[in-house]
Formats: sequence, structure tokens, C-alpha cells
Amino acid sequence: MDNDKEQGNWPEMLYRAFEERFSSGRVWRVPGTKLSETPLSSLLKEFAATFPDHANGENTVVYLVEAIQITPAMRTVMLACMDFEYSGLADIRSLVKFIERAGEVLTNRTEGTIELLDSIQERLVLAFFDPREQVSHILQDAGIEITTGKISSSKLGHDTPQRHR
Repeated sequence: MDNDKEQGNWPEMLYRAFEERFSSGRVWRVPGTKLSETPLSSLLKEFAATFPDHANGENTVVYLVEAIQITPAMRTVMLACMDFEYSGLADIRSLVKFIERAGEVLTNRTEGTIELLDSIQERLVLAFFDPREQVSHILQDAGIEITTGKISSSKLGHDTPQRHR
């Protein structure tokens, strides 16, 4: 892992490990850097300003998850930070304020949940249910679609055996 981290592959490895949980449905992965020219940019800037040491465009990813096994399909926006070292009481208070603000921006319900806060592996995953239609479109347009654990190559610019459309 250290060799991969030095080579710059560690975020991709972490994303893929996280994405193993998505065995069905449709999923789009959007690195934070891809959202810099969208209305979601200010939300990610707020996240980085609130948690400045480790939340950035490289290790912070937004997912749009669409569960198609149910009718109508249910969508969830997930914000995942793969290098998050904030778990103290003051950090949790700041995180709650951020979740409230993000819920207002991202969803029709104006709420979110903490799916994972792991201070040992330094991971954070937040979930926001029933995203606004504009948010879903932004994430679909900017994202890399992942299908049954495989990533579409359409927005990566290359094909590998594990990637398909």
C-alpha cells in the first residue's frame, strides 16, 4: 500500500474497495475536483474549510447511488472522504453543522446521516437521501458510472479489463 500511495494510486484503491459495497443498481463516482465548476463547489469548499487538513479534491468523492431494485428507483448522494482525521467532540459538532447545511443543498428532505466515521482508518461517509433533481443531473454528468463493481471507461479516456460501459 505504501508503494501505491507513493505512486498516487492509493485513492483509486480506496475508492474501489469502498465501491465493492455497490453490488447492484447504478452508481456514479465524482471526485471533488470535477465539481469545481458546478453549484456544488461551494459545499465542497465549505467541507474543506471546516476540515482543512485532509478533506480535498483528491480524497473526497461524491457518489450518486440509484437503487433500481425498487419502484420508483431510490437515489442517495454519498460524500466519502478517504483521509479524514476528525473524530473529537468539537469535530462531531462541526460535522453535524456541515451535514445540516449539506442536506439543505443536496436534498429535498434537508437531512443527512453519518454512514461511517472511522478514526482508525480515517474514513468518513455521509449519506443524503432523496437528492434534488439538479444535484442528480450534476453528479451523473460529471461522474464515472460504476456498474456492478465495474467502472465505465467513457469518462476515464482509456479501457482496462475491469472497466466497461
